[in-house]
Amino acid sequence: MELVAHFTINALLCSPDGQWLFSASRDKTIRVWDASDLSLRYTLDAVRDGGHINSVNSLYWLPDTHQFASASDDRSIIIWEVVS
Repeated sequence: MELVAHFTINALLCSPDGQWLFSASRDKTIRVWDASDLSLRYTLDAVRDGGHINSVNSLYWLPDTHQFASASDDRSIIIWEVVS
């Protein structure tokens, strides 16, 4: 199976329950995928979601929460809430 995810993928993160896969990219977005079938569910971006304005470089799940953090070349860290 081949997916066109991003221009460049900098980081991948799976939710602790295994339901979601997150990808961070040089294209300034974070994409949310259904881990069971790898279908794209949502794209987090700067304009619509208040996301990063430069490359998204890393992702980290915050233990015992429904949140993950993303870090970017724009020198910011954003905490995102995952709502199923």
